[in-house]
Amino acid sequence: MPSFAKYNPHDGTYSSTKPDINPPDDLDIAQFMFEYKSKDVPIDVAPSTPLYIKYDTGKEFTLQDCKDRTQALSRAFHHDYNVSKDDVVVIFSPNCIDFASTCWSVFQLGGIISAANPTYTAGELAYQISTVSKSFKVKAVITQPSALETTKKAMQEVGLDEKLIILIDTEEKEAQGLQTIEGLATKYASSSKSFPRFKLAKGEARKKLAFLSFSSGTTGLPKAVMISHFNVIANVLQYNKSREGRYTPGRTRLLAVLPFYHIYGLVVVLHSNLFARCAIIILPKFELGKFCQLTDKYRVDWHYLVPPMVVLLTKSPEARKYDLSAMRNIMVGAAPLDGATADAFQKLLPQADFGQGYGMTETSTVVTAAPSKEEAPGFPKGSIGVLLPSVKFRIRTPEGKYCKPGEIGELCCYSPSNTLGYLNNEKATKDTYEDGWVFTGDEAYVREDGVIFITDRIKELIKTKGMQVAPAELEGLLLTHEDIADACVVGIKDEYSGELPRAFVVLTQSAASRLGSDKDKLKKQAVAIQDYVKAKTVRYKHLTGGVEFTDAIPKNPSGKLLRRILRDKANAKAKL
Repeated sequence: MPSFAKYNPHDGTYSSTKPDINPPDDLDIAQFMFEYKSKDVPIDVAPSTPLYIKYDTGKEFTLQDCKDRTQALSRAFHHDYNVSKDDVVVIFSPNCIDFASTCWSVFQLGGIISAANPTYTAGELAYQISTVSKSFKVKAVITQPSALETTKKAMQEVGLDEKLIILIDTEEKEAQGLQTIEGLATKYASSSKSFPRFKLAKGEARKKLAFLSFSSGTTGLPKAVMISHFNVIANVLQYNKSREGRYTPGRTRLLAVLPFYHIYGLVVVLHSNLFARCAIIILPKFELGKFCQLTDKYRVDWHYLVPPMVVLLTKSPEARKYDLSAMRNIMVGAAPLDGATADAFQKLLPQADFGQGYGMTETSTVVTAAPSKEEAPGFPKGSIGVLLPSVKFRIRTPEGKYCKPGEIGELCCYSPSNTLGYLNNEKATKDTYEDGWVFTGDEAYVREDGVIFITDRIKELIKTKGMQVAPAELEGLLLTHEDIADACVVGIKDEYSGELPRAFVVLTQSAASRLGSDKDKLKKQAVAIQDYVKAKTVRYKHLTGGVEFTDAIPKNPSGKLLRRILRDKANAKAKL
């Protein structure tokens, strides 16, 4: 196997053996997607090249269609909503065909996109909007008709006018007294009205915000990660350079089922593949039967998955009803995939070039990926891959020393895609970012040949179905329950989801006296606590790992929760 990284013993740095990429730093993402001709990733296709295929009708939308749609929406946002430099448009919607064009139209005006999880409760959406509103003006909130009531409640909570709501993913020109993306695009499609095209000077793309994407930190509520145009552009070029020769512009097809509000779906699935002129078949959510049916029908050759999807495809009889031989290239990310599951998946799809990648919102996005079968036959499936071009790693001990090949420590990443920090959170930014490096909170080691393995997580995040859950957020919520005196949330291992949030709860004296040792009463109380959290949080934050009552939460002398003790206890019990 070839060597994939160069190790510098003087500063502990591992760097990619692939040539560096040279991203432009004077373009916004819309200019980059439509106009830029990359020497690193040369792509040249006709304007009639299909970029989207509607999964239910087979209707194709071309590169020119996307350009026209983007121009029309820029006129609409300028004239009807007064969107200008550093104004924010929130997208609260599942995947749909207008997602990218909406983003690009806002970028053409100098605006910023903040995409929210479409399954959020009104309170969670309100938190995201209010966090952004402290620094920027929110000029529009885009949502689907099915989420309209949730959106209205959230906007009432933060004091925004409901007239700022725009409905997406509907063919109606107007609905329920509100503007729609379809109506706005139609209204301005042939309009002679112009808009002030935002332009960046040399170097400005490095700092100009494109996205405010929310990521769960180690403590507290989710934080807004500041992502520049340069960050996204760099990662698109890095990723496409790393998979050179494995896709064909104008011909490769992929199923986009990972959510676009999540950084993996937003940068890797959506922007990287649209730049590469691969045709995207968009699904609003993952359903195994539909996924397999469309893969078979459209002969989809590129797929992006998370571990729970791999488990379902490997174990479900449903997957064997379809011809999946078109699945030639598969990338798994967002959470670790164990070697045994990876081997079983490879046996199901022996023809597939399959491997894992690694990234996070703070690195916007992927910084490692598995090489092709041709480049590295027998590449270990348990690895997260090798460094992408222009990426550097260090492995650091708790004492701040840098590790040699094979030694375990915290993975630190340097990449042109590394983001600018957390909005209005100087402490969290200092904890995670330093001199261009991101401290990932994941424990890893790098082999002599540059192959990388994740061994554990140092930070306290729980990863369930590829989504991040901050234990402190749930603990804060639990402490608002009248019967709870103290709480600690940990992740317990689960074959399908990766991890499930489990709460260890100390009852108040009055609640403990009321319930006593009655098993039925305690069981009902546990369910009531789960329901309490369920009513106030998005689905992946629910306490699906259960609630366990305890006399005390273990803490160190300074009061820090000793989560590892409870996590080990919960995982040991799960094995019995």
